Amino acid sequence: MKKRITAGILALALLLAFAPAALAATSPLLRVSAPEELPAVGKTFTVTAELSDNPGMTALECTLAFDAARVECTGVSTGSVLGGMLTATNESYSANSAKVVAASASAVTGGGTVAAFTFRVLSGGDANFRLTDIVFGDSDCNEISCRTETAAGKDNTGESNESGTTAAPTTPAETPAATTFSDVPASFWGYSAIERAASTGLAGGFPDGTFRPNAAVSRAQFVQMLWNMAGKPEAASTASFTDVPTDAWYLPALSWAVETGCAGGVGGGRFSPNGSVTRQQAMAMLFRYAGGQSGGEALFTSVYDAQFADSAAIAAWAKPAVYWAVFHEVISGVGADRIAPTAPATRAQVAAILLRYLDQNTGEEEA
Repeated sequence: MKKRITAGILALALLLAFAPAALAATSPLLRVSAPEELPAVGKTFTVTAELSDNPGMTALECTLAFDAARVECTGVSTGSVLGGMLTATNESYSANSAKVVAASASAVTGGGTVAAFTFRVLSGGDANFRLTDIVFGDSDCNEISCRTETAAGKDNTGESNESGTTAAPTTPAETPAATTFSDVPASFWGYSAIERAASTGLAGGFPDGTFRPNAAVSRAQFVQMLWNMAGKPEAASTASFTDVPTDAWYLPALSWAVETGCAGGVGGGRFSPNGSVTRQQAMAMLFRYAGGQSGGEALFTSVYDAQFADSAAIAAWAKPAVYWAVFHEVISGVGADRIAPTAPATRAQVAAILLRYLDQNTGEEEA
């Protein structure tokens, strides 16, 4: 899973490959080819992404998502159709997805295998292979829509998102599960994340038995959740802000966040603990928690600027963090083309975001 090109070459190719979107005569199709049933536990097998109806391609990015509890990705290689392109595989590795990126100065035609993903079986069941985050640049260097199919011939784009919209399920409906909170039914898009957040101690509910999933997260609450995720380490000194009482329930978390550089004040010696944390503020604090170093996402700045209709609303100081979160699939936006950087982050969104981060960093971060 090594990068096979230099960052500079890929950055140049991608910057050349994307211009304002235009309609194409032919809509390309990406299809997942996977075994109908998983092999025995411990066995390896291959899943491929196949391209057809290719109108001419100058850039391609796609991610194969899967159930990390069922299978483990052990390798990614590019296929013959990308033979004339600059490529990188799995440059943003996570436990439940694998990525392929390709770019070329001239159009590549024809169909065939885009990538082959090698897996080892961890347990039986449906691994739910599906292609996500697809970017396709046509022969005129315009981004166009790309159709997707699973091995069963069904569209595989429907998933829940941060906005609270529940999309069409990709698996049969299950029997409704028991709920921990009275205001979070099993049909709610963030149900699983909220249940996990509560069971792991990442976030709790209120005395009246509610979670209030659509309520805004305060700056104090977000710092507390980060601290919970970090394992509640003790700070060497106590943070001091004019608007933070010395007996504040969140003071140990805030002291740790200030000491580690994850959080700071809002000016004038204040922290504004009861103010709502915006989505870009939350990403900035999580980015610092993760080390605060930009990586492969820096290559996609111009692509993301064009992808999100409200990219101009992202503060300059927050853009590296926001695009880091997008690149690593920690956030997915609140719609097809909006990141909503200045909107308050809701409790359900934050639970989902932090758990995605933890899932991608299992073994590196302790919850």
